[in-house]
Amino acid sequence: MRHLTKSFVTILTTLMCACSNNENSSQKNFIGNIKSVIEKEYTIKIVNNTIQTDSFIHSINLTYNRNGCLTRKQKFNSDKRLIIDNKMRINQSNKCEEIECFNEKGETIENIHYLYDDNNYLVFESTVDTSKIIVRQSMYINNEKGKLIRKIIYSNGDTPEKTIEYKYNKFKNTSEEHHFLKGSDHILHYYTKYDSQRNPTEFKLIDEFGETLENMSFSYKYDSKKNWINKIEYHNGVPFRMFLRELKFY
Repeated sequence: MRHLTKSFVTILTTLMCACSNNENSSQKNFIGNIKSVIEKEYTIKIVNNTIQTDSFIHSINLTYNRNGCLTRKQKFNSDKRLIIDNKMRINQSNKCEEIECFNEKGETIENIHYLYDDNNYLVFESTVDTSKIIVRQSMYINNEKGKLIRKIIYSNGDTPEKTIEYKYNKFKNTSEEHHFLKGSDHILHYYTKYDSQRNPTEFKLIDEFGETLENMSFSYKYDSKKNWINKIEYHNGVPFRMFLRELKFY
């Protein structure tokens, strides 16, 4: 069995994290009737033993309707130029039915469609390109309480590209993701711990040999409503990035 290289895993982790940010969810991790969020990411520097922002990397702008549904997500680069613009279509059950993704020129690059069962649990997702060709599909399997326990991802065919299994422990505020990759024996294990506000505090990525590939932790500062407005990301205990949030409420 051949070992995954560090560089490959880093790229794979980035892609997985991007895909796991499920924008179709109407649930938001905010306290209060949130209207919009501007989240800015910075490199950091240490001045007099204090962590401070250094260079601006990019920002994410999120817009919510009065029912708490995410309706638009925009990403701006370090020059504050719009590079990604996603618009969500929300149904009467406050579920996202479609995300239309635009590039920096305002051109549609793909559409993501979501299907729900009679209990309003997400069961299917499909991504089509501008030629209406399906480029990716995902099947969601939930338990009787509507908790996601498995996600099967297909790319250009009926053979699963990847299967993800989910486990939760509500008493210890932990979750697990186990990623099984197509055509190999490689398994990637994601372990996450959360604080009382359901914000991640620890994250580990471990391969099938038990080797830790990523070891991250997070610290937060909160506003009066217990929403975080300052987050510091650590890699192996070393400060790596700082995130600042600006929140607006209805």
